[in-house]
Amino acid sequence: MSKKSRGPNGERYFSAFNTMSKNYHFGICELSPYKAKKALFKEIGKDAYNSRWEIRQIAYQHPYVKHAYRVKKLNEVTE
Repeated sequence: MSKKSRGPNGERYFSAFNTMSKNYHFGICELSPYKAKKALFKEIGKDAYNSRWEIRQIAYQHPYVKHAYRVKKLNEVTE
């Protein structure tokens, strides 16, 4: 992976990828593959065992990462 796909502090982001439709789904954006898989199971349950779902690294410029940063900032402001 290139450094461009990492965040400003070197973070890596992971999301759920559907190999059948060739799209990322559910807006999942986590810092580890384990947390991304856990979020996928929380979203769709045991259907996540299907071979169509993969956890893939996403680039920092991906819309899911940008959305996760906005939500994090909103949570910090409201607390």
